[in-house]
Amino acid sequence: MKDNWATISLIVLIALIMLIIFGSRWYNTEYAHAKNLGLSKGQLIECGKNPNCVSSQTTQSSMRIAPINASDTPELTWLMLRDLVETIPQAILISENETYRHYQFTTPLMGFIDDVELLYDRKKQLIQVKSASRVGQSDFGANRKRVELLREGLNKALSPK
Repeated sequence: MKDNWATISLIVLIALIMLIIFGSRWYNTEYAHAKNLGLSKGQLIECGKNPNCVSSQTTQSSMRIAPINASDTPELTWLMLRDLVETIPQAILISENETYRHYQFTTPLMGFIDDVELLYDRKKQLIQVKSASRVGQSDFGANRKRVELLREGLNKALSPK
């Protein structure tokens, strides 16, 4: 009798966890549509108020991250960055033009979508970056880590071998 109760409790717990995971993905209208994406006056749109965003063009110091330097080989850096992101299984290219790219990154376990935007500034020879979670308050540093991993991967790819 005690074993049956434990088994039933475990099944109910697993069902609740699955409901939370999948329910948050498919029934959240806020989650389905990205906000604050694109450009405004030639710059990436400002991060929202939630601390789940980093940007090289934000005015909010806690969300600021350095842009990617492309001064040595700007065109090659821009192309190599696309190649690098394409190797990441969780990344999907949503839109692209000569100077702007929008990717969606899906987290492996929970399936949350984060948006990554890249803006190539030829004049300053910089790639402006923005990475933001669609839902939630905190991202536990995931967006900052993602940008730094892209920066490190790009530096490795561009370094002489």
